[in-house]
Parts: sequence; C-alpha cells; structure tokens
Amino acid sequence: MSDSTVIDCDGHVNETEEMWAEYLEPGYRAQRPRIVRDNWGKELWMVEGRLYAYNPADWGAKLPGWWELAQTRIGGTDPHARLKDMDETKIDIAVVFGALMAGLNTFTDAGLAAAMCRAYNNWVKDYCGTNPRRLKFVAYVPLHDIDEAVKELQRAVSKLGAVGVAIAPSLWAVSGKNLDAPSFYPFYATAQELDVPVCIHDSGVATRDTAGGERMADMFPLMHAASFPFDNMIACGRLIYGGVLDRFPHLRVAFLESGLGWVPFWLDRLDAHTKMPYPLPFGNKRKPSEYMRSEQCYFSFEAEDADLPAAIQRVGADHLIWASDYPHWDAEVEGAIDEINASPAIAAAVKAKILGTNAAQLYRLTL
Repeated sequence: MSDSTVIDCDGHVNETEEMWAEYLEPGYRAQRPRIVRDNWGKELWMVEGRLYAYNPADWGAKLPGWWELAQTRIGGTDPHARLKDMDETKIDIAVVFGALMAGLNTFTDAGLAAAMCRAYNNWVKDYCGTNPRRLKFVAYVPLHDIDEAVKELQRAVSKLGAVGVAIAPSLWAVSGKNLDAPSFYPFYATAQELDVPVCIHDSGVATRDTAGGERMADMFPLMHAASFPFDNMIACGRLIYGGVLDRFPHLRVAFLESGLGWVPFWLDRLDAHTKMPYPLPFGNKRKPSEYMRSEQCYFSFEAEDADLPAAIQRVGADHLIWASDYPHWDAEVEGAIDEINASPAIAAAVKAKILGTNAAQLYRLTL
C-alpha cells in the first residue's frame, strides 16, 4: 500500500425501506423498519412501533427530517455516486458503517435485531461489492443474544468479508450490563480470534443509554454534542478498568465520531483515579494511559478537529485515524484531505499515518 493512500475509517451508508423489504427474512418482513411522516411531514423511521428519531420536544420546523440529516449525499445509498465523490475528495478506500443500525442497542426484540443484522450485513456486502477494493464494511451483530452475536460475527467476517464489527458505547438498555460484563467475553474472544476490531460508535439518539440523553431530549444540539464523547469516555473506561483489554491482549478497539479533545484529558483522569484505594478488575497491571497509547486503541478525528496536534503529541500518532462521516449533515469531507496535508503543524510522515497507514493497520487492509 502506498504511503499516500487515504482511508476513510468511518463513513456511513443509509438503509432504505426497499432494502429491508428485499433483504429481511420473510418471517420478520412484516416487522421491518418503515419510514413514516410525523405531524409536520418529516420522515422518520418506525421500528417496533416506535419512532426512531432524535425525539426533541421542539419537533417540527425547527428539526430537519431523517433524510435531511442522514442522506445529504446520495452516495449513502448509491455506491456508484459514492465512488465518484471519493474520487473528488481524494479518498482511496472507505470503511462504511450503518445509519439506522447504529441504534441497534435501542431495539428490544432480540429475534428482530438478529434478523436485521443478517439482512444489513448481506446488503452492505452487496453495496461494497460494487468495488470491493475501495469499499469495505464493518458488520453489526445482535448482542441481545451473545450466541447469535458470535455466530453472526463469524459469518460476517469469514463469509461476507467484514473488516470489523460495530457496537454502541452502552448496551445497558439491551442487557442491563456494561461492556466489561463477563457475558460479553465470548464476543470479544471471537473478535480477537478473527483479528477484527471492535468499533465503538454512538447513534446520538436520546435514550437512557445516551449520556444525558433523555434529560436533553428538548435540546438536540446539546444532546448530540455531549453523547458521542461522553459515551465513548465511559466505554473506554469500562474496557480498561473492567479488564477487557487486559483479558484480551490482542483485541483492537476504535472509538469513533467523538473527536479527540477528551482523549488526552481521559489519559490523565483514568490514571489519577487508580490511586484511589479501590480494587479494579484490571489489577493496575499497567496504567490506563498505557492501554490508550497501545496498539489496542484507536481514536478517530475529522478534518476540523482543532485538538489533532495536541492529541498527536499526547496520545501518539500511531493510533489516530481520519473519518469523513460521509454522507451525513455534519460531514466536512470536501477539501478535508487538502486541509490536513496543508497543516504546517503536522509532519509529512505523521500525515501519512493518520490519513491511511493507521486505518490499514486497524482494519488489517493489505492492498
């Protein structure tokens, strides 16, 4: 792989009603997600009889509809359009995540969740099949049922070609357990055995699983600003303090779409709190900051992230990875690569790492 290869470590696709109708198993097709219009004519997903939405009190004219936020570029559903956009924005390879599937931890029917994972993974394989050299995908698995999650992860990687697996920062609503619960060990063991990363990615939906979620349901910008970094901070702390990274020393974890500002702060904060006289499952074998700076942890950033130079200095350049968030409303992909390459504060060798080499290492992309 060329040192100049640019890899988008976290873009998105957008599921459609037609996709669910075609790919979901017949036994669950009647329960498939559907797009409905609210009283103001905004389009929202309906899943399990509930509106999958940001759910603020100021619905209506103040809030754009689902497609206005998630589908601002048609490449989210059309891979040919995406490849054209990738050419124009100087992206060589894109690793894609779902949109609706990011909220898998909010669904309550374990059978439906498992069927949706199988349908989505089959569909996204076909989406990426348009150009499998340039389009890669991470799988979704139903952690509602750990045996089904392990089975689907094995299938998605071994048979479909998934390069990672995405989970939410919190699975409390699904299981009443944190990410370090022993019941999730078979999932982590399987990811380690298959040599694929676990990608922690929030959905930004106001639920009890979201940091401050339902308390900020009337103020979407604050909820969205808070949930992604705060949820990833807690997830990172649980995986380290709870001993998951120690128990599975070859497991790789990526913390995505939450910026870099929290990372240097969390290094010191987690280290400082190990001095308290309370036993922790990881046994203080290493400082938390050592795990965060190790080959086990990766952190994504976007081009406008003002904390990038500080993170390079404090965290190290080897595990920072660039993400576009394409095709969402807040994606700033046009000119992003040029902006990073033009920065005098970042050495050329570091730019090559954070724009491509690190993501290739995370996802084990050998081209």
